Amino acid sequence: MIDLHAHLDDPKLYPDLDNIIKRANESKVYYIISPSINLDSAKKIIEISKKFENVLSMIGIHPSDTESFKDEDLNEIKKLINNEKIIGIGEIGLDYTYKTDKKRQKEIFEKQLQLAEEYKLPAIIHIRNTFDEVFDILENYKIIPIWHSCTGNLKEVEKFLEIGGYLSFSGIITFKNAYKLREVVKLVPLERIFLETDSPYLTPEPYRGKINEPAYVKFIYQKFAEIKNIEIEKLENIINENFKKLFRLQI
Repeated sequence: MIDLHAHLDDPKLYPDLDNIIKRANESKVYYIISPSINLDSAKKIIEISKKFENVLSMIGIHPSDTESFKDEDLNEIKKLINNEKIIGIGEIGLDYTYKTDKKRQKEIFEKQLQLAEEYKLPAIIHIRNTFDEVFDILENYKIIPIWHSCTGNLKEVEKFLEIGGYLSFSGIITFKNAYKLREVVKLVPLERIFLETDSPYLTPEPYRGKINEPAYVKFIYQKFAEIKNIEIEKLENIINENFKKLFRLQI
């Protein structure tokens, strides 16, 4: 299995990282992709990926951290892309629930999309009630976007797929009140999906309310396979192929 999105540098996970990675390995999680939320986070994640061979790094500035971002930080991000093993840009996007300037959020989002385009890297996209604005911006860039913790309706999902995007579903699909999202899952093409924990957040059933970790991605795989009415082994194989195709990495 692959966990496409886990914040391993988060204070809720980092102190116990050795055990968390051990449990992930025992659960047969082949790869854990860890995105950053700011520049310090990016450097920390890179160090984590050097310690654990099944952890892969993405770097980016989350919309919640745009206030502290300086334009010269872009050069630092470029250095990291040039000198380290980075498989994508993320977590980036738009989210106006944070008390940060909307114009600044958009500006930094676009600068990071330019990086993704320049280095031909996929980008993990954070969307919270900002689909139309995010979509209008994405149409201007030749990149492959991945909708992190997708909760979109069918119309939004179809538009995202039309521009070559991928959808990554989290533990939300296991929540009892997420029946509308499960209806969307029934209709999405398997060749364009990934699954993720978003650790330490969005813990799936049966552990909802506790700290999430990559080992719990198995519950998301189980629920997704149930919704799509396919064998979990088949689902794993398809996601592995999606991963190899997009990131040009072997499983």
